[in-house]
Amino acid sequence: MKGVKEAWSKRKAQPKEWRSYFALFLVFFPYVMFFGAAAFITYQGSQITVIHHVIKTVQAGNRDPVLIQPMIELASSDKHFLITISGSLYGPELRSINRRFGQGHPVKVYAVVSEASVPVNKRELVWVQASKSGVLNPVNGDYLVNASLGGTGSDAWHDGDVFIVRIYIPNNQDLDFTKAFIYENVDALPKPLFLSPEPLYIRCKHPVN
Repeated sequence: MKGVKEAWSKRKAQPKEWRSYFALFLVFFPYVMFFGAAAFITYQGSQITVIHHVIKTVQAGNRDPVLIQPMIELASSDKHFLITISGSLYGPELRSINRRFGQGHPVKVYAVVSEASVPVNKRELVWVQASKSGVLNPVNGDYLVNASLGGTGSDAWHDGDVFIVRIYIPNNQDLDFTKAFIYENVDALPKPLFLSPEPLYIRCKHPVN
């Protein structure tokens, strides 16, 4: 503080002397560097990039689980075509997530759904499956997430409809998606901690028997 006061007094006494500004700069420079480095380290520590993630199976209702493939065909007689997705998040990022939220805080995992077999102006709309979220297992990173493909009336599913499903972990775990769960596209979703880069393509079919 003594050095700051001396440099400031010198600058006031010699406002046109460039050396007075340089002296003031030398006094403040270490503090600027320190706080800048601290802010950078804090920012870097808050960023979690999920690389180690796998979706294992998709299951329609109580039928047998299906392994992941480019186009998944599922049959169901459910009105809303309920599916269950199993997956896992592992590696160092799981430890980072546990440190950020604490193992006593459940980390919610959601499925977000859009439909590929609709007019172009509706194709990018996404629905966060708010009431069907799962919880990330803090020990092994496993999760189970449910989703409904289609709704009622004009939103009801039809044989052959193709839906796009992604796994979504919001960065803010306190969000209430029951109040706002439809978004213009995936980019409009609240900031994700994780959003699966490769979506699942699921073709819905009525059961043969």
